[in-house]
This record gives sequence, C-alpha cells and structure tokens, in this order.
Amino acid sequence: MKAENLNCTAFYGSTKIASGAFTDVNKVALHFWQQKGADQVLIFDDNNGQQLDLDFREKAAKASELSASAAKF
Repeated sequence: MKAENLNCTAFYGSTKIASGAFTDVNKVALHFWQQKGADQVLIFDDNNGQQLDLDFREKAAKASELSASAAKF
C-alpha cells in the first residue's frame, strides 16, 4: 500500500495526537518528535495495527537547513 493511501494513528506516550491520512499524521508526528523527543512518538497502521518505523532525523535536518538558509536572506 502506498503511503498516500495509508490511514494511521500516532501517539505521544499514551496520548493519541493524530489519526487519518498518513501524510497528515506524519506532519503532526514530526512536530511532536521535534518538540518532545523521538522515543515518545509512535505511529500505527490502522489497517493491521502494526507499528510504522519512521526516521524523522533526515526530515528534521532538512528543515533546519531550510530555516538557516531563510535566515540569511
């Protein structure tokens, strides 16, 4: 299944923080990961209940680079 067709649910600790389309849930999860810490954010596939293994480090690094570039102008 393609990511854009995937429905999932994200949790920060035991609190549900997002549910719905993967792209939307991913954005919320990334925000929590950046603000709160990676070990507390979990995302599950709503179809089968399996945990999704996502690595936000690359996205966070790109976001930092873009912010630094924008600050120069």
